[in-house]
Amino acid sequence: MKFKAKIDWWMHLLSAALVILNIGAVICLVFGIIDTAIAILLVIIFTPTNIFFIIPMWFNTFYLLAENELVVKCGISKAERIEYEQITSIDKTREPVRAPAPSLDRIEVRYKAKSGKFSDKVIISPKNKGEFIRQLKMRNENIE
Repeated sequence: MKFKAKIDWWMHLLSAALVILNIGAVICLVFGIIDTAIAILLVIIFTPTNIFFIIPMWFNTFYLLAENELVVKCGISKAERIEYEQITSIDKTREPVRAPAPSLDRIEVRYKAKSGKFSDKVIISPKNKGEFIRQLKMRNENIE
């Protein structure tokens, strides 16, 4: 079962601003509105940011409840895979740390490393948190 990430309004606003700045920089470069060097610098900054980070984050951030594992995918980054049996607890959080969660309406998923020696966490923001948590607990009844 696949859950799309919830994206906050401020993230949409920030993303739209970066895309608009990119388009503006290209227009300035084409029509010579500002100094060419500055326009080129702006295009060099905003184009890769939009292509490699912003656009993929919008369309490719999701959480997949696969057969034996939770798969967390964000943008172009490598998917993180956590076996259900490793998951120990789920808590709601609004922690503003960098995470594959483009919303502050978040869930902290704690899990044990396969060696069992340490605990880790991933912070995510599924659109339908209640259903996500329900489905995850069906796959591992020991989750707190």
